Amino acid sequence: MVFGLENLGFKAPPFGRSSLFTGFCSELLTLYSELYSDHEPPMERKPIVWIIDREQWPRAYLRAELIERGFDVAGYPGLARALILLGRERMHRPLTIVLGMRGQRITRRTLKLMAIANIPIIGIGGTVELNNPLVKEFRWEKLLHRPTTIGALADAVERSVQRGS
Repeated sequence: MVFGLENLGFKAPPFGRSSLFTGFCSELLTLYSELYSDHEPPMERKPIVWIIDREQWPRAYLRAELIERGFDVAGYPGLARALILLGRERMHRPLTIVLGMRGQRITRRTLKLMAIANIPIIGIGGTVELNNPLVKEFRWEKLLHRPTTIGALADAVERSVQRGS
């Protein structure tokens, strides 16, 4: 057996390994060109959504639901990290951001940076977070009161992305 290729239907020629390897490479290139030919439709880019939430499990549940609904989802525990990434030119910008406000430092400056980014933001908070005067005066895509369901959040994201598309 030469390189275990007999299992794939390649027979070793009587004159050695180099011919077998050359034949294998040729077959591999043919297969590659068939798989990635110009006849195939280009892959669609999935809409990107960011979830910013200090709590891991709600972030993970929402991420899983949005992935099931066809979104490309990134999760971040902190608002500062997400804001830094938004400032990068080469970063694929999200179409919507979901911001869990519990445990986040929401200041006038962070809200100003989010407004400059011009990306719809769905806020989630409890009574304390939602009664913050800064939160009340910010222009949110949607503001949801905790507790809420993962389905309601995912529905809000879908509506937001559809409006933005």
